[in-house]
Amino acid sequence: MEQSSSAGNGSRNRDILRAYLCAMVLLLPIKFGSLVAGGEQANYPLNIWEWLFFVCYPSFLAPILSAVALLWAFCSRPAPARRADAVLPAIWLLPLAAGLVGMIRCSEWDYALQWTWHFWGVSSLVSAIWWARASDAKLMPAIGNTLASAGILCAIHGWRQHFGGLEAARLYAQEHAVEQGIDLQGVLAAKMEQTRIYGSFIDPNVYASYMLITAPIAVIALLRWAGRFEPRWLSRVLFTGGGVLLFSCALYWSGSRGAAIGAIVGLAVMTWLLPALRRWRWAMVLAGVAVLALFLALLFFTDHGRGAASASTRVEYYRVALQMFKQFPLTGAGLGEFFPWYMRLKPIGMEETRDPHNFFLSMLSQCGFVGGLAALACIGLPFALAMGWLRQHWEKAPQAQCIAAIAAAAAWGTHALFQFNDLVPASIFSAALLGLLALPRHDDGAVTATGAGATTGITPDTSALPPSDRRWRLALRISAATVAVIAGAGPAMRISSEKLLQLAHNDIGKDPRLAAKRFRLVADNLSHAPAPARYLMDIGMQYGMPDVALYGAEELVRRAPHRSSSHQRLAKVLLLLNRLDEADDALAQALLWYPGDPELHILRAALAVTRNSPTMSLADRLAFQQAVIQSQGWIREEQDHIAVTVLVKMEIPAMSNAALSAMLNRSDLRYSDQRPIRFEPLQSSN
Repeated sequence: MEQSSSAGNGSRNRDILRAYLCAMVLLLPIKFGSLVAGGEQANYPLNIWEWLFFVCYPSFLAPILSAVALLWAFCSRPAPARRADAVLPAIWLLPLAAGLVGMIRCSEWDYALQWTWHFWGVSSLVSAIWWARASDAKLMPAIGNTLASAGILCAIHGWRQHFGGLEAARLYAQEHAVEQGIDLQGVLAAKMEQTRIYGSFIDPNVYASYMLITAPIAVIALLRWAGRFEPRWLSRVLFTGGGVLLFSCALYWSGSRGAAIGAIVGLAVMTWLLPALRRWRWAMVLAGVAVLALFLALLFFTDHGRGAASASTRVEYYRVALQMFKQFPLTGAGLGEFFPWYMRLKPIGMEETRDPHNFFLSMLSQCGFVGGLAALACIGLPFALAMGWLRQHWEKAPQAQCIAAIAAAAAWGTHALFQFNDLVPASIFSAALLGLLALPRHDDGAVTATGAGATTGITPDTSALPPSDRRWRLALRISAATVAVIAGAGPAMRISSEKLLQLAHNDIGKDPRLAAKRFRLVADNLSHAPAPARYLMDIGMQYGMPDVALYGAEELVRRAPHRSSSHQRLAKVLLLLNRLDEADDALAQALLWYPGDPELHILRAALAVTRNSPTMSLADRLAFQQAVIQSQGWIREEQDHIAVTVLVKMEIPAMSNAALSAMLNRSDLRYSDQRPIRFEPLQSSN
């Protein structure tokens, strides 16, 4: 009776763990489709409705949920035996090893911590499923079905956006902005105007990456599900044909050129692996290249509202990444350092970015040679499997599922060379699971150690095992415990501070002094995060609290010393405090890190004019400085000079765009190559 009760408890525990893992796989695309960006802005749900419906979850929650899964598997399931599939969780530990190298030159410590927890989470989830599947034959079919279902839901969401959802969201946002007196600008305004679908993801390209992951898995699942309906031949045609149409249109409407390339590569890998098509491999690969060229041409000419500059912009990202690697080949420039170094090295007028949009170059530029190798291992795994590595193991898996998983992983890896898939939990967490679907579980392993232990879920007695197996299981348990604790403990300590950051952000308009007090507490708790310091500086400037503004600006420089914007914010405060020499030093650092920033040159010119106008009245000086601080600029290269277009964003007496430009031109400012800088007013569209 006692043994029966123990077996029943073990079975229930196994079923609950399986349900938890499937729920997390389903939750990823719904709530974790944003970037790993904790510490940059307030993003924490404060009530049940926000948790359920309205916001993407903070990215640091994904590693916590993954750590819970690994600890659960570690404590309740027997350890897997030493098999070839252990390479799967091991590969996803490689970026973490490279991240240690990337910390040598790091100055963006908040980014480095978030990045590290993110990859600990990837490793935790892969390890948890790998661990649990050794004693649960139903787990991988359930994971495959869940991944397919999640992909179908996301594709349907994209279809809904295409057929009216985007337009409805745009009209609602515009009406809400008018009611609240909000001016939709910048990224938000651009997102409202675009016609590319993005589902629940931050970006259409990342949405496309998830379609690449799930499309092959979903089509195979639909083929399998169709077998339950008669006549089977008709149901299979309808199910699979509908699935292909659903995902193909979702990919096309995303407008992602990188996804088109990834899809063709995935199809080529699938063709390479299908036994029935092996004799026509090369012919079909060449046909695939032709289809790829046609698809890219179609995307280029329809263009979804974008210009041909997209490809050249990517090339510039890659050039800067390679230049960083050339300068720091062994250690990389440091985790999080691509953003400031790109701003420092990019040509004038080229758009800003925080990431090179390439997994390999991101790791190579920030973590050096080791980082590049780690990224290649993650991206190259499906190609190695397709070329025959571990063939004796993966050929034991269901053929259709195995081929679909390898093709999906190859498509995602190719797309990761054109987009920041590695920084979106929903994308990289899901892609990391594809290897587990390709390589089968082994029915021996932990199960053959002791039948009772494998059945009940109680850790088996390992005393009868050979010494090498005992050492393996001990090392495995130590490694799993380490991964789970690090993945969960670090981000868990951040929860209360992130909640307080959101509360403080909500208080800015209601009670600025209370908000400043809360931001100060958050700044103390999140000692590396730039957001609380930036908010403190903004509150101090907006509500006339110079001590708060100065503290926030100085903290921002300490926390992000390689960002030009940090030094510019400090210079603005020092300019208002008439501490001109210190402002000049801050602007020198800002110029070093972003020489092509138009607003930096507005500040440099304003400082020069202030120095050269000792007789300017106090009222005129305050109006001038206020106009400078509230101005926005655009920069371009002319044949014999640099032109900066100036816009004063608020009405200031006697300080129109033209008046401010005229005053700034009195500075006779020059660019770093000695070309003169000319300021010109933004002309009204009316």
